[in-house]
Amino acid sequence: LLDLYDSTNGTSWTNGTNRDTDTNVCTRYGITCSNFSGQNRVYNLALPFNNLIGTLPPSLSGLDKMNSLLLYSNNITWTLPDAWGTWTGITYFDVKSNNITGPLPTSWSAWTNIQTFLIASNNLTWPLPSSWSTWTNMHTFWAFSNQLDWTLPTSWSAWTAIDIFSVGNNQFTWTLPTSWSTRTSINQFNVSTNQLDWTLPTSWSAWTNISAFFIDGNDLIWTLPTSWSTWTGIDVFRAFDNHLTDYIPTSRYMNRPNIWSKYMDFRTNCIYVTGYSSGMQTWLSGNAYMAPQTSCYTLNYATWGVGGMISGSTIQSLQPNGTGTSVTAVPATWYIFS
Repeated sequence: LLDLYDSTNGTSWTNGTNRDTDTNVCTRYGITCSNFSGQNRVYNLALPFNNLIGTLPPSLSGLDKMNSLLLYSNNITWTLPDAWGTWTGITYFDVKSNNITGPLPTSWSAWTNIQTFLIASNNLTWPLPSSWSTWTNMHTFWAFSNQLDWTLPTSWSAWTAIDIFSVGNNQFTWTLPTSWSTRTSINQFNVSTNQLDWTLPTSWSAWTNISAFFIDGNDLIWTLPTSWSTWTGIDVFRAFDNHLTDYIPTSRYMNRPNIWSKYMDFRTNCIYVTGYSSGMQTWLSGNAYMAPQTSCYTLNYATWGVGGMISGSTIQSLQPNGTGTSVTAVPATWYIFS
């Protein structure tokens, strides 16, 4: 604890009562203790909004009975310590709204009791660790507004208890994992403002508890799955700024009550409104935030023959007067373009 005080400029803390003295640890501000076999051990450490400026010391791994750590809204920098993998009993971790950088420690796969993990609004990089599939008790995961990249781990299909998952405003690429159909408890899902592409998984029809779904600001293509008609409790569906096409499946609406109170946003796609009743067309045009389309265009960049490939979104749907995203012709080894 003295290491934490020293490494985060303890003299500037908003409240540092008894922090650098020999007084009983359990009486210090922000610390809660619990009795283990006749000994008081540090159980919770909470110093949010306390002007911590500096780095997190690996030596806190010695607090091996840690149940929760709340250090959000400070000015903590540098990386998350690998050594904290000793906290096998931790259930709540919150360091959002700091300036933490670097990768997420793979050693934390030992946190098999973790239920709430909040690291949003930092500068974390690298992929999400596939080894964290051991976090099968996870309920709430916030990692939005970082610089995380690569793909969403298919192994995290083991998170069958997840309720809220938010990784918007990062740099994730490739597809939405079909294996995540196992997450049947999920209520809120947010992957907006990334670089995800290809199609929406039909297998996610198993998400019958979903109420809020955010996929806007990606490169997703093709149609809305008719199998998602099982999402009868959906309240918010935000899919604008993609390359979705065709009609909104009527099956997604016909068996849902109170449709008029729902929030749907499909702008900047090529989804048609025509073909519904006049009342439905009026609602889709006004309340669903989507202008009726009379014509849309498909750009299909196809590679014929041998010698190379197209890098980028090879199928793009555009509204009239729209502009496609760039693609690149990449020659194979020993080939050049003439």
